[in-house]
Amino acid sequence: MKEFDYIFAGAGCAGLSMVYHLLNSPLRSKRILLIDPKIGEIPNKTWCYWAEEALPIHPKDALQSWSKFSIGTERSKKTYPLESLKYWHINSVEFHNYVLPIIKSHDNVEIIQDSVRDIVETDDGIEVQTSNKKFKASFIFDSRLSDSDLNSDASLKQIFAGWRVEFETPVFDSSTFSLMEVGEKTDEDFNFYYVLPYSDRSALIEFTKYDTARTNLEDLELGIKQYLSDNYSDLEYTVTFEENGVIPMSTIKEVNASSRIIPLGTKAGWTKPSTGYTFYTIQKNCEALIQKLESGESLNIQPREKRFKFYDNILLNIAHRWPSQLKGVFLDLFQQNSADQVFKFLGEDTSISEEIKILSRLRFGIFVKSLFSYAKH
Repeated sequence: MKEFDYIFAGAGCAGLSMVYHLLNSPLRSKRILLIDPKIGEIPNKTWCYWAEEALPIHPKDALQSWSKFSIGTERSKKTYPLESLKYWHINSVEFHNYVLPIIKSHDNVEIIQDSVRDIVETDDGIEVQTSNKKFKASFIFDSRLSDSDLNSDASLKQIFAGWRVEFETPVFDSSTFSLMEVGEKTDEDFNFYYVLPYSDRSALIEFTKYDTARTNLEDLELGIKQYLSDNYSDLEYTVTFEENGVIPMSTIKEVNASSRIIPLGTKAGWTKPSTGYTFYTIQKNCEALIQKLESGESLNIQPREKRFKFYDNILLNIAHRWPSQLKGVFLDLFQQNSADQVFKFLGEDTSISEEIKILSRLRFGIFVKSLFSYAKH
């Protein structure tokens, strides 16, 4: 049985990020095995994060960012500046094409295309059974997601579809992205458009719904077509990129507490329940895990601060019970506070005193209502 120091089950964003950070740490010479049944099959996804500078893992030849954004309704949008922060975009293909060759260039890393069938913890490590072989290691980092992780009937989900469209004439303001453009009527559910302009002729247009049921892809794409018809009815466009996905929105996450079987990414609860953002948290938590590996500490990442889970549950409760109120909540949040502070708050990088200032400026009615009907989601 071949032995390794670390085995990775899954070569998505979280698995590749963790290996990348390991290879840039004092642990770079450890024996590493990366297992994934779809090595080389890269899903087209759009990831974004906010930071003052691009993260080191961000490919230098694929840097795109914005320092202004708009938020509002179809009829009334306001534009806000970011001060010290920028909103960074990275495409999953660009990420894989940058990170995977770096990983493959290290002789101590082995990559196999296979499926992990079973993981057994022993007294001195773990044993991993794939479709074809068995391996042994000190630790396994598992980022695989099952259908149940994404499609629980009870939990709210962000369900989205996006098209990158190209026009023959300039139609976009490439300096400003649209964080949230909410429909005028959101009584039965909450939905919005998200627009990232790559140039004055090209942009990603996403239609997102908050729902407990899986929305049909055709219905989501009808939403995109409606947006294009409403805003650019007389212009021809070409669709050059398509994506769709489901992001779970729940603070109730059972995470394996084993000291040798370590979950990563969404499987570990690293996706922000109220927003769906994950990329930045993956990088931050991978670096924290490596520091623990270096020092010999327990590899359990410190749980999220309870107050942030509480904030998320207040918002998720509103989303479940009174989705028509979400539009006002998001608009109020940005209208009453600086954009940088709101993004830091959403990234869970604020202090309690900063959070009090942010929340004290909001209208309390719907939050009090949610508090009196508080439930965990």
